Amino acid sequence: MRVHSSHYSHRDPAEARCVTPAIIRAFCIAGQASEIVERLIDLERQGVSGSNFIAPTHRQYALCDEFAQAVIAPMA
Repeated sequence: MRVHSSHYSHRDPAEARCVTPAIIRAFCIAGQASEIVERLIDLERQGVSGSNFIAPTHRQYALCDEFAQAVIAPMA
């Protein structure tokens, strides 16, 4: 039985109907790098001091590097 095998890597078609723009905004930090930077800065102003970044395993190292360059570096 496949239970939540899509987590962190892709959206399972059977679960797609549950993923709405409102759900994404409420539970994720997603978008272009500039949008993510803006959202993280806003959250930091609100007192958030940490976040979690989970990349799909097949691209984890490349995505972490891209995220560091596009998001973390501009915030430094």
